[in-house]
Amino acid sequence: RKDTNMRETHTPGPWTTNPEVEHQAVLGPDGFMVADCAIFGFGPEAPSSECCTANGHLVAAAPDLLAACQLACRVLASESPTFAPVRDTCRAAIAKALKRG
Repeated sequence: RKDTNMRETHTPGPWTTNPEVEHQAVLGPDGFMVADCAIFGFGPEAPSSECCTANGHLVAAAPDLLAACQLACRVLASESPTFAPVRDTCRAAIAKALKRG
């Protein structure tokens, strides 16, 4: 997706999981797939269906988690240095989520 400045951006939330595929596909608000968390493999090391479903729910929460981290950074910016580790952890998560390229 591109915003009005022609920069790449992520699909806006909310994201949901699709129950028709055991919640292993993540859909954007337009109904298009954002992520497929189904992993097909055989053997004891292959992820279970339950793991793929849990991954789907985690990925679907990504826009909400990003917004929560951004809010926490704004709130903690003016707080005491005691909260610096929390703020720095949120900033690192935000940077990872918004990494370009």
